[in-house]
Amino acid sequence: MFTVVLLTSPETKGLDPALVESLRNAWGGGDAIWLSPDEAAEFPVADIPGNLWEVWESCQSMRVDLVVVPTEARKKRMLLADMDSTMIQQECIDELADEAGVGARVKDITARAMNGELNFEGALRERVGLLKGLD
Repeated sequence: MFTVVLLTSPETKGLDPALVESLRNAWGGGDAIWLSPDEAAEFPVADIPGNLWEVWESCQSMRVDLVVVPTEARKKRMLLADMDSTMIQQECIDELADEAGVGARVKDITARAMNGELNFEGALRERVGLLKGLD
């Protein structure tokens, strides 16, 4: 078994439910689950579709990401990616830091890391550490 995941960025007009249904029907998939309305959906399939790469190219032209992953032992709890300013035009860690009252310190560390002045891993650990206790 495999899981087909379709997702879009916030700048995209949205994930068309007709696209999800069309692929689900064409690939003999199970019920679609919407992970985020108009942005992300998934459905199970028995096998990797034979036309996956052709469909992937078509989806890319629509600014839709298409991923097929093995369902067995699939664990999705959280996605941690330090590319939020690329995707949503702001640094989420900076927003959280403002809530925690350490915004200026975290923004300084972020800027220095983005300029290559600090090691990425160390800068990330330091910034996350400053958020300790945030609810």
